[in-house]
Amino acid sequence: MTASLLRQPMPLVAVLLAVLFSVLSPLSAGAGYGAITVIRPWARAAAVAGRPMAVYLRLQNSGPDDRLTGIETPAAARAALHESERQGGITRMRMVKFLDLPGGGGAELAPGGAHVMLFSPRPGLSAGTTLSLTLFFRHHPPLTVVVPVYKPGSKGPVD
Repeated sequence: MTASLLRQPMPLVAVLLAVLFSVLSPLSAGAGYGAITVIRPWARAAAVAGRPMAVYLRLQNSGPDDRLTGIETPAAARAALHESERQGGITRMRMVKFLDLPGGGGAELAPGGAHVMLFSPRPGLSAGTTLSLTLFFRHHPPLTVVVPVYKPGSKGPVD
């Protein structure tokens, strides 16, 4: 600010500060939370049409701690976050409500661990197609990604 602006009557300074804040506020609304990146998203097609499919990806968080809280897609009737656990030689899946994303770290959604399940996927989701997936977070704005679909049994982008 210039010295002449500081000598203005207080109401004028307050109005100018309010205008400045209203202009800059939308730019900083996600300040500190624009740092989650989706890396290598991919889906494994169902071996039998109509059966659930899985989506895998890496979430990299270079901002403060956050949490994945929800998933939506037009590609299926329902999407849910699941985790696989191996107990006594048996692998079981359980639904989880969220996935923590530590600041400076992230989370891997991979076969045998955390993943997204798509229930009643729409017809035609097969190897070579794509689907849209929107991820919701506690603080970070939602992220929508395009996910390539690989063949059943695939190991994903490393195939």
